[in-house]
Amino acid sequence: MKVRIQTGPRTCAGLLILLGLSTLSAGSASIAALDPSTQGQDNHGATITVRISGFRNERGIARVTLFRDSKGFPDNAALAFQSRSAVITNGQSVVDFEGAPFGDYAIGVLHDENKNGRMDTTWLGRPLEGYGASNNPHNRISAPSFKSALFRFSPPALTLSITLNY
Repeated sequence: MKVRIQTGPRTCAGLLILLGLSTLSAGSASIAALDPSTQGQDNHGATITVRISGFRNERGIARVTLFRDSKGFPDNAALAFQSRSAVITNGQSVVDFEGAPFGDYAIGVLHDENKNGRMDTTWLGRPLEGYGASNNPHNRISAPSFKSALFRFSPPALTLSITLNY
């Protein structure tokens, strides 16, 4: 059987386009294949919804921070992956973190009653405002640790409930 291969400017251009497309698709597939946790997932992110309850009043705002590592957790919004503020209605608040890539996170919450952007404390360091964290760790002596608040986010969405402590 004879196989005839055509050559010419049109055939070469078509071949180059096909090779380029296959290289691009193979490249993106191999990058995704490097991380087994992303297999079969859309890595454009999804939504983490946080439902906060236990506010003692509706003064001020809820400040919610989403962290990917322990640096700055739970209250340094400048070091957070994302941060949000929300109004408080009927002792509750809801915050959405959209476009979060899948992975490990921890969330910190502050009931900033006087809207000064920080946790107010007594001269002994005891909190005067409500606070909370993902997994609702019960740590009354110090701020919750990143490890105690750590959770895994995977597709397509996640809703967490956090109850404040005073």
